[in-house]
Amino acid sequence: MIIKNLFLTLLLVCSFNINAAVGTIGKAAIDFFGTPKGLDELFKSKNIHRPESISQLKSNVDFALDALSDSGNGSVEDLIELEARLVGNQDQAAYKKMMTTLQKVETEKKEVNAFELVEAINTLSQLSRKYAKQSFWNPDRRLTSGTCASCVNEELSELGLDFVVVEIKNVNKKFARVLKENMKSRPQMRKTIKSKLKTQGFGNFNRNAVTDLDLESLLYLSYVKDFGTPEEKLLAEQIKKVSKVGDGKYDIFDKSNGHAFFRLIISARTKEEKKMWIELLSETAAEMDSSNKTTMDAFYAILQKRVDNEADAGKKSEKQGYLDYLRRNDCFSGKK
Repeated sequence: MIIKNLFLTLLLVCSFNINAAVGTIGKAAIDFFGTPKGLDELFKSKNIHRPESISQLKSNVDFALDALSDSGNGSVEDLIELEARLVGNQDQAAYKKMMTTLQKVETEKKEVNAFELVEAINTLSQLSRKYAKQSFWNPDRRLTSGTCASCVNEELSELGLDFVVVEIKNVNKKFARVLKENMKSRPQMRKTIKSKLKTQGFGNFNRNAVTDLDLESLLYLSYVKDFGTPEEKLLAEQIKKVSKVGDGKYDIFDKSNGHAFFRLIISARTKEEKKMWIELLSETAAEMDSSNKTTMDAFYAILQKRVDNEADAGKKSEKQGYLDYLRRNDCFSGKK
């Protein structure tokens, strides 16, 4: 049985509990595995209801498994084979715990609760990026990358997902080839990032200032000047401008900036999202210059102004709630 189906069948149970019905397939999954008692409560407690959140969660599992395979179609064999490639006690322990959760599903009698499922998906996502098999060129293969969950979907972050795998669409073949070539090894990625970002004035790469899971975003940023869309190039320029460390000097790795807006180069996936962030970061840079605020203080000040200027009471409350969420979870902060 394909491991992907084990995850996705459990996710059908998620969909059933939220939407009240998903047809006979969803009902069969509940009958077969048993309804995880904590699952419905978890979604309700986090007020998660949007269909796109469930869709994103399913895609995350799909993309993560595919990244582990040579063919781009993940299976149980790929997940089993992964164990031999694991490096370090931490990865090995996380892998064993994830497999234990899946084995509970396979027994057909043991119930997997929501927290175990979330933890298993977190582990799958992270291991899939660290050990991804994207080191060869295949023009028909999907290009995926990892980024923080809160940057992509706040509901998934509230659920407990801290890292998600997303598809990078509409990348020209030459750009994709360069990215995959650099993904062959972490040392190669770090070498490229250090060289290209310094040359472009983004600062001196400090591997201790970012996590290994951020390397793909930084790699993408490194090549935006060469291959990016007009919107990506403008966004990259604004990311630089909110990283000011002196007159005409910028450093996205400097701790005083305290941000991780470089993740937006991947997590802002549509043209509309990119344009929104270009405008917001441009206002943030202006606020930094006019009030001498730090990056994150200026960013939140701009968002608070937008909330305060909202005339519609309902929309104002909704915007304030989202702003509070960003602050509470340190979204776009370099702290995590």
